[in-house]
Amino acid sequence: MRQVFSYFAFMNTVTESNLNPDSLQAPELAKYLDYRKFLSDWYQYKKATSASYSGAKFAKKANIKSHSLLGMVIRGERNLTYKTIQSFIAGLDLKRENAKYFENLVLYNQAETHDEKIKYLSLFKSAQITANPFIREIKDVSLYFSTWYVVAIRELALLPDFKADPEWICRKLKRCITREQAEQSLDLLKRLDLIRVTAGTCTRTEGTLQLQPDKPHLSLREFYKSFFKRMIHAVDHEPMEEREMGSVTLAVSTEEMALIKIKMREAMDAIIQTFGNHSEDKRHVIMVQMQALQLTNQDQ
Repeated sequence: MRQVFSYFAFMNTVTESNLNPDSLQAPELAKYLDYRKFLSDWYQYKKATSASYSGAKFAKKANIKSHSLLGMVIRGERNLTYKTIQSFIAGLDLKRENAKYFENLVLYNQAETHDEKIKYLSLFKSAQITANPFIREIKDVSLYFSTWYVVAIRELALLPDFKADPEWICRKLKRCITREQAEQSLDLLKRLDLIRVTAGTCTRTEGTLQLQPDKPHLSLREFYKSFFKRMIHAVDHEPMEEREMGSVTLAVSTEEMALIKIKMREAMDAIIQTFGNHSEDKRHVIMVQMQALQLTNQDQ
């Protein structure tokens, strides 16, 4: 996969405090993507404005027995259940949209699978997206990497005969996507300013999407799954001349496994540097993947 995003500080959680101790303003829930961080800043705000405020007072307002639950949740020692989410909403005195936002935020943070995170992410409303630009970025990246063909269509725009026409795109991609999928992809790419269509001419921009470098973004999992499905189709239906596959199985040390991953990244970077933008006579869009899978358990 050719990289079209920059490795900047794309944040899946807000790590710096949003509380301004000088102004003593209550933290705005809609600016948070980490509910524990919000609870921490909210509690600091309450203590700053009322020295006698405590976990016991919060527990009383939330109608929960444990005076220490708030602190345990903030420290990550306890999760919230659906019942305690409602109790915390009462303790925080959240109303309407803020109450629903907090509920979805907790469920999003505590989700264990990719599908669950996508489900709860989709429940954030447009008003909340405006207040929290990180949600907009997460959604944009998730949509862009949701399938193999969105990325491919952006690369198609570099071909001299490219047409921003869903039917032409379907034919060019071997009828492996529908006209509707092509149309939706074009709309997405234009909205993200990754391609521009003016006076019937389409050009690919140098726009970027941002990902946090030290952890894989959850949407990339969906991208790889969709690519593997596309590759299975190619194995069954497309000639060898249009694909390249290879496999080797080795017994290696832990240190060697780490070195192999580095070599793979270097090889991918070399492909990008060598072939990324140098050819003016582009005729094909290809997708290059490298995989290394550890087949055995860690030492017990």
